[in-house]
Amino acid sequence: MAVSRKRVLGVLKVAVSLGLLAWVLRSAVARDGVDALGVRVASLDIGALAVAALLHFASVGLGVVRWDVLLRQRGLVLRGAFLARSYLVGRFAAAFTPSTAGLDVVRAIDVGRATGRPALSASVVAVEKAVGVLGLACVCAALA
Repeated sequence: MAVSRKRVLGVLKVAVSLGLLAWVLRSAVARDGVDALGVRVASLDIGALAVAALLHFASVGLGVVRWDVLLRQRGLVLRGAFLARSYLVGRFAAAFTPSTAGLDVVRAIDVGRATGRPALSASVVAVEKAVGVLGLACVCAALA
């Protein structure tokens, strides 16, 4: 029985994720020791950690919504789950690339492939980045 490519990729993704998590934990333990790690984990403020996690999820959610609104304005209508997955994969890629290039490239490629309109997809990502920079400029001006 042939194993589907999707299943193999899923298993590979889980293996890479677990391997990276194990590497991070091993590095932390090797640098600080198990005792120091335990003390730091025990001293975490659960309320502040929960707020930080909720703010992160809100940021990702609002980023997906902003992107969806701009895509719809250009006639590209895709499922929210597809956009959220693409956004999260892009955020992961952005961790290894300068600025947010990984996020932008992944999103442009994913939507371009899904719609058959790669140039339009890339232009929406470019406009979305410009909107983000304008928003940042407004926040900075308000705080100045």
